Amino acid sequence: MKRKVWFGAACLLLAVAATSCEDLGGCEVCKMVTRSSSGDITSSGSDTEYCGAELAKIKVTPAVTNPVTGSVTDYECR
Repeated sequence: MKRKVWFGAACLLLAVAATSCEDLGGCEVCKMVTRSSSGDITSSGSDTEYCGAELAKIKVTPAVTNPVTGSVTDYECR
């Protein structure tokens, strides 16, 4: 019986450690934000947590500027 309990606890610990976002190189909460040419926020997406390779991809994504309105859309992370 003790062996089954220890085995179950070990499996649970392994499952939690394997899915931990902090082990993947850090995490940040990011959202897509559009700002007008004057700097005011005109629209904002929902907060989403990104980790590891996904976070690196978000960080290198360039801002997109609308040539007509001058608004800038970019990811903001905290």
